[in-house]
Amino acid sequence: MKVEDLKKKVAYLQGLAEGLDVSGDSRQGRIINGILDTLAGLSDALGTVEAEGKNLEEYMELVDQDLAFLEDQYYGTEGLDEGLVEIDCPACGEPLTVESEWLVDSDEMEITCPTCGGRVFPTGDEGRPPYEPENEGALTARKEPES
Repeated sequence: MKVEDLKKKVAYLQGLAEGLDVSGDSRQGRIINGILDTLAGLSDALGTVEAEGKNLEEYMELVDQDLAFLEDQYYGTEGLDEGLVEIDCPACGEPLTVESEWLVDSDEMEITCPTCGGRVFPTGDEGRPPYEPENEGALTARKEPES
């Protein structure tokens, strides 16, 4: 039932109560008038909630559009021309975006996959990898200090 229909029915019942001369002096009249007033208040509150819900829905659509724009800017292919390269992890096949200069200097650094933790470009001493993970799940690579 729509809020407008509910408001019309409440107004109709209030009109019936007035037409039947339901007096607020009797116990039954007070109960009926109280119920009708409560229904009118509920229908007004429901109308307010419905309007706020529509406003929230419109706002969320705008936020979703903004987020989609930011995702395109951050993850989109436009950035690949600016020194970024997309490669696949040999262990899990997940695509990774890395700076192209990291691949040129691959003999001095190691790149790990943020998904599986596997080595994408393993280099350096076998005993000590040339990277220090800052947080788990992040693509991390660090150049080896020159000796």
